Amino acid sequence: MPKLLIIGDPKGTHSMTALRTYAPEDIWIWENDSRHIYTINQIDGRINVITVIEELIEKGMKFDVIIGNPPYQSGNGSGSYRGSATNPLWWQITKTCLNLLKKDGILSFITPTNIVNGGDTFTKVFLGPERKYDLNKVDFAAADSFKVGIPICRWVVTNKLTQNNNVVINDGRVLDTSTTLKITNDSVVDDILNTVFNCDNQKLVFNTENRYDHQTIQKYLKKQNLPSEWAKDLTMTPDDDHKYPVNVNGKIKYSRVKWKNTGTWRVFYPQMQNPTQITVDDVAEAAPSTFTMVVNSKEEGDRIKAILDDPRYQWVIEQTRVSGRVTNVISKFPNAPIEEVLTADQLSYIQSQLS
Repeated sequence: MPKLLIIGDPKGTHSMTALRTYAPEDIWIWENDSRHIYTINQIDGRINVITVIEELIEKGMKFDVIIGNPPYQSGNGSGSYRGSATNPLWWQITKTCLNLLKKDGILSFITPTNIVNGGDTFTKVFLGPERKYDLNKVDFAAADSFKVGIPICRWVVTNKLTQNNNVVINDGRVLDTSTTLKITNDSVVDDILNTVFNCDNQKLVFNTENRYDHQTIQKYLKKQNLPSEWAKDLTMTPDDDHKYPVNVNGKIKYSRVKWKNTGTWRVFYPQMQNPTQITVDDVAEAAPSTFTMVVNSKEEGDRIKAILDDPRYQWVIEQTRVSGRVTNVISKFPNAPIEEVLTADQLSYIQSQLS
């Protein structure tokens, strides 16, 4: 018989609806609030209620349908999950539930819109050439029914991977999930982003390789029999000991440690600085909060800086920020002037937003 898993049912309404289609023994509900569990037991004591989802994985269970509105953070620490900025509670639950889906099973969740327009950690599972599932529907109108203080959407995914899969948006758009990298509630912005991401121009190569990372440098210092605390000893101004500049989210600080990139020309792009100050340098190191792109010369770096400093290009990048941070999606942007990438209508729209 088909099996249903419900993530969160505080009022028991999902349970009562599910009983119209499923036998109570085939309904499983995850809850971490004893009051909600009591409500479900009063509806039908034969419904399976769990507080630890991992137990289902350990038992090898698979479900035909999984639905829910998972909590976005743990308010009281109860249950088996805690959230964090980089691995939020709703995402932990989502990943676990995807592992519980049968082949061709369906999962329908309400979560923050980060699932389709946040960092690559979230979006690449359902969007882009490396996606793992078929995303079928995205409904941004779900936010009209839930006032939670953050943008949310309802989305549906099937546990299969087919070519030319399309996702239907509530405003009528139909998008190819292999070529679409982000989906927002603004069709014009989405069209601009898709043009940028799918153009044939050479891409920017920003990353955080060889970054000035405290833990890595501490290991290096220990091998050199030097004090490991030097790794975090950064000053705002240089002196006889602190000679080596480090770009920390657009601010220059000075370290005792000479790291790996001195002599290599790079373009520096701070992730959280706004407005962004792009620099070109062959001396400074980059902290984890700063992207860099290696170039062959100062002239090449200055050319890329000029491209990125264009207010129209900056506007497009700004549409991809997640919680104020520029993500590694910047590496999917073209290494070309924005007027060579976008149409006249798209450029006109951006100009209207800048005016």
